[in-house]
Amino acid sequence: MDNKFISYRKQIDGFPKFRLISSNNLLIRNIFKSTNQIEFKQQKSQKDYKQLLFIAERWNEIICVLDIARNYMREATCDTYKKKVCNSIYSTRMMHLYTANIWYNSIIDYILQFYYLISNAPDINDGNYAQILKDGKKRNNFIRKQSIPSKDLKEYEQMCNKLNTIEGGNNVKHRRLNLMPRNYRNKNGIGVLPPMSVDEKGRIHFDNKEIIPLSSDRIQKNTETIESLLSKLINTDKIVSAYIKKMQKEYIEQNMK
Repeated sequence: MDNKFISYRKQIDGFPKFRLISSNNLLIRNIFKSTNQIEFKQQKSQKDYKQLLFIAERWNEIICVLDIARNYMREATCDTYKKKVCNSIYSTRMMHLYTANIWYNSIIDYILQFYYLISNAPDINDGNYAQILKDGKKRNNFIRKQSIPSKDLKEYEQMCNKLNTIEGGNNVKHRRLNLMPRNYRNKNGIGVLPPMSVDEKGRIHFDNKEIIPLSSDRIQKNTETIESLLSKLINTDKIVSAYIKKMQKEYIEQNMK
């Protein structure tokens, strides 16, 4: 394997690990806490059982999404592939990196939903949950200020701003998929045929012989290199992991004591 990919893989394997938690374990621990009246009264931020269930379930979802993103990034560092996209190792690596990018960016939504469900637990039920999520997409700024504790809001928004600078995933979704190896790319632009017509003998006749190419750069931004995308995603994981550590300390460790 190329030494540079060995280095990237070591960095990925060294990411901090976050464990999944059992919702039953979390509930039982807090039930025993509540039986100790002295300790219970001291727990000023004691969560009710519905909030605890949301904490456990949504925490596990966040960790799963993080693991999926990491898995795709790690796959991009493989030496060989049994099945290759476009019959190219380059394209296969880029596919994994694009996929990892999209999953990393989705973590923002999962974290926001985590806060929203916890803070609104008493009002959420099977009858209104789907509509609440639908409406939530239209009022994310309001949800941030309403649901995220004020002491966490600035750090959360800083994380979002940093992650929004990783545009590879959005480019894949909204622009051309630049997955082909370099020797297959159109370097001079996309030729656009001028107006044409057919004469009485069935021959094609161009009304205007000038063909004006459409620049590829207008449709698609310059492609990241594999190395630059790997470096950006590794930095993304550091940003996300730092915030998840903060959440773990506040919402998981405090309730597991």
